[in-house]
Amino acid sequence: MTAIAELLNDYSSVRKQHMWDFFSGSSLDPRWSWKAGSGGVVISQGIKDEVDGGYQLQMTNGHEGTYDFNNIRQYNHDGAIIIGVCKTFHSDGQFGIGFRGDRDAAFNRHYTRLFIKNGSNNIEGMTADGSGVAYHDTGVTSDTNWHTLKIELTAGATHFTIDGVLRDSSTGSENETDAKVQPQFYSSTAGSSQGGNIRYLEAYNT
Repeated sequence: MTAIAELLNDYSSVRKQHMWDFFSGSSLDPRWSWKAGSGGVVISQGIKDEVDGGYQLQMTNGHEGTYDFNNIRQYNHDGAIIIGVCKTFHSDGQFGIGFRGDRDAAFNRHYTRLFIKNGSNNIEGMTADGSGVAYHDTGVTSDTNWHTLKIELTAGATHFTIDGVLRDSSTGSENETDAKVQPQFYSSTAGSSQGGNIRYLEAYNT
């Protein structure tokens, strides 16, 4: 369905709720809206000048930056999927994808994330609502290779899949968000110069 809709340029129906982005061309699609954490410092960002390099975001000094849909939240907290192909280019910091609720709320509220951490940690999931945060160890060692990350929101649990294998699920009572959500990708650093690349992302309601 995705390929057919893309070939037909079917913006009138499917693409309203099923989005995808290949992060190619000369610039980032304007639907993506930037938001930095407190004091967020960007070293560089932009389309990477290499084959299938995607979009690269590099932050510094422990700061976080995210791209989302500027509070256009068309996706259900209990029935949506997001899939992204991304990597880190440094052995420190975090880079990943997720869903978020209100972008103007605190950074760790109403988030569902799956992120590649530094080389000494596993790829990790996160569920967060207004009352707290729960982390989900996938058991997959982080590295600087490309990975396909998938999050599925359901009424009973949140499922985290890496490279086609389901790795962990929440229990349904681990701070799963109950808010409408929007897709995002982001970088968070633990040192002077970390970040990552994303070359594909899609999201849709189920």
